[in-house]
Amino acid sequence: MVKIRIANLVIGIENRYDYVRRLCREYETDTGTPDFYVAVSEEDIGSVNHCLLQCGQ
Repeated sequence: MVKIRIANLVIGIENRYDYVRRLCREYETDTGTPDFYVAVSEEDIGSVNHCLLQCGQ
């Protein structure tokens, strides 16, 4: 899990891909308990990818 601090909130991110940690590098923190957590399932990722393909994006 990656913990980041944004707007004085600590957010826990269940990252599935290493690039998420790289994207959040400037906001990463080791301190504090997360105020909330974010996680996305493989099914959710597949649904978004399908939608993007259908929309021609």
